[in-house]
Amino acid sequence: MAEAGTELPAPNFITLGPEGSDHEQVTKWYLGRQGLLDVAGVDLVPDMVDDGLERVRNEPNSFLVQCSAHQQVNVINMSYPGEVVMVDTFMQPTMKIGLLVRRDVEEPRRLAIMPATAAYVDIDDWEEVVEVGSKPIAARMLLEGEADAGIASVTHADENPDALKVAEAFGAVMTSWNVFGQRPRPEGIPLGEPLTGFYAPGLKS
Repeated sequence: MAEAGTELPAPNFITLGPEGSDHEQVTKWYLGRQGLLDVAGVDLVPDMVDDGLERVRNEPNSFLVQCSAHQQVNVINMSYPGEVVMVDTFMQPTMKIGLLVRRDVEEPRRLAIMPATAAYVDIDDWEEVVEVGSKPIAARMLLEGEADAGIASVTHADENPDALKVAEAFGAVMTSWNVFGQRPRPEGIPLGEPLTGFYAPGLKS
């Protein structure tokens, strides 16, 4: 943590990858809302705790953006009281998601799924369920022949129409997102108001 009076580096926002994840898209939307797109960095990590939380704890002016439905949200929120705190929360929808199936598989048996999306299907209907860290990984497994079906953004089927089809569409989900950092949120700023000057001192909202 930066000492009092120390000049802070440019803000860096850490979130769940890989490229194309809901976390990446929403984080960039949030930075646009804050007026920070040209100022802040965005780093994608494979694991929210081992990679994201520890960096936010140790790197000055780093922040973690996490969906409130993510399976590790309680770990992020409770691991380091006073060291990593919730700075902001906001609402933003996910991308449209669905159950994607490989076109060359007549009877899909192996499902790739992020635990947060498990409620969309009956797990007992599948012979094998492989848990993955994010929806883009589920889509990649389908395209590489490592799974028969998976829950992911329907854009993967749109971009690979000869390989994937949407067996069931679930649509976009409006959900809440949390931002964590080392420094507490300034008092007197209502939720929904930009925190530009907090993230990047010297910039105006």
